Amino acid sequence: MITVYLDESEHSTASKYMAVAGFYGDDKQWTAFSSDWKGALGSRKALHMNALRISSKPERAKRLIDALGPLPYKQGLKSICSAVKFADYADLIQDGSDGHAKRALAGYPTCLGSVLLALNQLVPGNESIKIVCEDQKQYAEAAIRTFRAMRMGMSHPAKPYFSGMEFIPKNSSILTEPADCLAYAVTHSLENPKSIVSSICRPILGDGSVGGYKLSRDVIREMVLKTKSLLSGYKPNRISWLELSSNSDWESNASNTCKMGTFSRLVMLKICRIW
Repeated sequence: MITVYLDESEHSTASKYMAVAGFYGDDKQWTAFSSDWKGALGSRKALHMNALRISSKPERAKRLIDALGPLPYKQGLKSICSAVKFADYADLIQDGSDGHAKRALAGYPTCLGSVLLALNQLVPGNESIKIVCEDQKQYAEAAIRTFRAMRMGMSHPAKPYFSGMEFIPKNSSILTEPADCLAYAVTHSLENPKSIVSSICRPILGDGSVGGYKLSRDVIREMVLKTKSLLSGYKPNRISWLELSSNSDWESNASNTCKMGTFSRLVMLKICRIW
């Protein structure tokens, strides 16, 4: 069983990137990681990136991230991420779109669907995958619909099986904390890779290679237009926009490796370099 712990970055500003990111591994890896993470936290009870005050206390933040950032990789956990800028396609769903389309195409479920698609390509076919996220009240229903549609659309004997998706209370598990750190680091790196915050957060990015997608403006706009046409006959128990993934042009190709922000049209990247 492979367990994926995910968290999202701040997504209240449409003009900025938002991301869903996290790490995945087996129970043995997560148990070893948990012990290391607790030890590196020291007197802290938890890591919350929005409360870390990196800008005002950069040296303290750097010491902490330098200690914590390498730990997921030390235990063999692998990073996964999807990022999108809502402003790149907001105009396509703001006017004339029904509520189902707006919820299904919001940044959170869009990135979640891309993460699931990447996991389907990156995880060996004999594995079972469980998704664990912190509570997401605003988009939980859309996220669950996305998960169910993706699981059905990607089902194949040679691919991993997505066993379930669980939402846990915020701050209830330290295993979501590296996901919070990674999502925070990815969004800041995409906005300004030379900023102090990006530099301090760099250890959580490992060597800078993260499995998943950064959805470019051209890609997401084409996806939205296709989705809106699918949703024109929407029935809540029948379709989610990511059902199009099973017969779309998104295919894994190990040779398609490039830096985030330089995506070619409708290409899935197995590895995205983010700095």
